[in-house]
Amino acid sequence: MDSTNADALYVRGLCLYYEDCIDKAVQFFVQALRMAPDHEKARLACRNAKALKAKKEEGNKAFKEGSFDAAYVLYSEALTIDPNNIKTNAKLYCNRATVGSKVLAVFV
Repeated sequence: MDSTNADALYVRGLCLYYEDCIDKAVQFFVQALRMAPDHEKARLACRNAKALKAKKEEGNKAFKEGSFDAAYVLYSEALTIDPNNIKTNAKLYCNRATVGSKVLAVFV
């Protein structure tokens, strides 16, 4: 409840991050860094969250454009960013499987 406690903000961000609410998590990490600019855990979590979101969005864009090989690679790269983020990774595995099924459909 304390919006000036960097550790509390960081933990709140982590909870959101692991619930696949990446944008909200980043907001809390940024707020934690405003309160404590040297908060290394918040800095690392923010960097990972942003990287994960960006890579997933790149994969989604490639998929929508029909670049299935690129989408597969991008989803695979996203999966390496944080193996502990089970909810987001589950979606990435699903997306990657969908890409695989699209590629197989082309050959059938």
